[in-house]
Amino acid sequence: MRRAPANAIIWQMSYLSASSTDLTSLLAGLGPADLALLAPLRACLESEQERVSSALAVFVEQLEASARLVLDKVQAHGGSYPAALLEAEFGLLRPCSAYSSPRAYLRSLRPPQSPLEQLFIAGLLWPVATAEQRWYRIPTDVLAALPPVAAHDPRLRSDCVSVPARLQLADFQRLERQAVVLLDIARLGKLVLVRGGVLSSVSIAHIAQLWGKSEHSELQRSEAELLRFALVRLGVLRVASNGQIRPTRAAVEWLARPRLERLKRLLECWAASEWDALRHLLGFQLHADTPRDLTDTRRVVLAMLAQAPAECWLSVETFCEEMRRLRPAFARPDGDFDSWRLRDRLGRSRDGFTHWSAVEGALLRATLECDLRWLGLCDSGYDAAGRLHAFRLTPLAAALLNGEVAQLPPERPIFVQANFQIAIPPDAAPLARFQVARIAERVSAQVEAGMVVYRLTRSCVEAELDRGAHIDAILAMLHEAAADELPPNVSYSLREWGARHGRLRLRRVTLLHADDPLLIARLRRDRRLRLRDAEALGETSLALPEAQASTIAARLRKAGYGLAEELHAGDAPFSARELIRLAAALQTVQRQTGDLAGAALLERLLGMLTDEQRAAVDELVLMLTGTAAEEDASALHLSE
Repeated sequence: MRRAPANAIIWQMSYLSASSTDLTSLLAGLGPADLALLAPLRACLESEQERVSSALAVFVEQLEASARLVLDKVQAHGGSYPAALLEAEFGLLRPCSAYSSPRAYLRSLRPPQSPLEQLFIAGLLWPVATAEQRWYRIPTDVLAALPPVAAHDPRLRSDCVSVPARLQLADFQRLERQAVVLLDIARLGKLVLVRGGVLSSVSIAHIAQLWGKSEHSELQRSEAELLRFALVRLGVLRVASNGQIRPTRAAVEWLARPRLERLKRLLECWAASEWDALRHLLGFQLHADTPRDLTDTRRVVLAMLAQAPAECWLSVETFCEEMRRLRPAFARPDGDFDSWRLRDRLGRSRDGFTHWSAVEGALLRATLECDLRWLGLCDSGYDAAGRLHAFRLTPLAAALLNGEVAQLPPERPIFVQANFQIAIPPDAAPLARFQVARIAERVSAQVEAGMVVYRLTRSCVEAELDRGAHIDAILAMLHEAAADELPPNVSYSLREWGARHGRLRLRRVTLLHADDPLLIARLRRDRRLRLRDAEALGETSLALPEAQASTIAARLRKAGYGLAEELHAGDAPFSARELIRLAAALQTVQRQTGDLAGAALLERLLGMLTDEQRAAVDELVLMLTGTAAEEDASALHLSE
């Protein structure tokens, strides 16, 4: 094969970079004579490269500290770095499009107003835009000639510290007890949201009492709100259109799962929930249109924690510094630190990367100290002054974040005594705790102190039977959850209560009377009246549902039957249409005021309606309020 002449080769080399792969492949195809001819040129190029590298090293050493920090950061990341993060931390590079000509632009950059402009003027850093993102890159030949720096380490660096002076340990069993309390309060209809989408003060007072607190604080309110957000996301609680929160059928299914699986689902739903520690816990105010991804923010934090050693006290300050080094924009999907219009509790502006510690750092501390401790994943350690100093991942965190084997304590049984009292230890199964609360009344209200004591009563058992449970299901639940066999007197009494339940019933009806038995038979056969299934009281009377009296009276008149006497207007029950309108109005008012008395009245009213009529109520509420309405969660039964 004919080789290219030496002058042609030299001409080609003048257009190639010394570090180019094209030059390497070109030289590989030359023969000995051509290589000997090019040896002086090659030596000259190598000498020039060394001279340029030496001069560049001297120039880099003379850079200002901030510019040198930018250059080292970009170089450590392989020569390119996201533009938004560099600009947020080190200032902007003014765009050329804002000036009349390139000459005017270059004149405006002297003197430079930011480290980025200083590096741009020197030719060490260039802006590059792609379809997805903007970057700053070091030119290839400059990158090869720069003095070497340590490559970026993407791993979390952490060192163990001494045991802090004061500790607050995580307790996942406490978390489960508190979750059951929320489910129980929701079952009783005492968990209500008011304007602003927060729990009412009455609901918080109920929660504090059953959590064993004499009075509630803002921190306890935040803990209750976090758990409420997670349980709603989990699907075991559901918010009705009137703001009332009710348990769903999924609650029993979730409580019956194995402990580790149960806690894993709760952690996943916390991460995917609308709970916002920046707003709800730290009191920051953000513009409504602020772009955020709460789920991705929490998953980044969990992914970083998964790299930390378990059961070792770690510095909170070091963890925040590492997050700033590795994922500074973990809470901002667009990397923009200047457009959130963020203000703290005191109304001070916190926009800009300079406030990273006051915003992102505070969010990390709150997540470690509150969210993850409440969820049973992090222990908190404080210095002598009471400031959060260190944290430690629990064995549960190692199991949920890294899939390690967790030796969790077993769930203890309950104790059913002959005096009808049921003692529930702190580490009892949450399902047993929830089910016992449905058939017994609480004797002691101190949840945190240890045992919680209930007493089986006939009224509580009958109330559960009224909700559709069966006495055999109640006995089976107690047999399964108890440590020993049920006392004979307790088992006998429960069966007796179940046998007597429902033998007598009291209900309100409207009486339709005729003076001729044949007329009653004719009315029952008339399809227009829809009385075929009406209950007969003797030969001349029918018992009609009270709510349908006015409707049936209208049918009788329309069909041409002589109706000698109708219900008086003052005594006549509301029609179905009137009940729907009344329920919709009550829902709208109760949703806006959070009045518990109104909620009780509304629940009675809804109990008089059919499923189709309730759906009509929700549609009317949607028209009145302009917000989406949800169906009330159906009741839970032990038989499920």
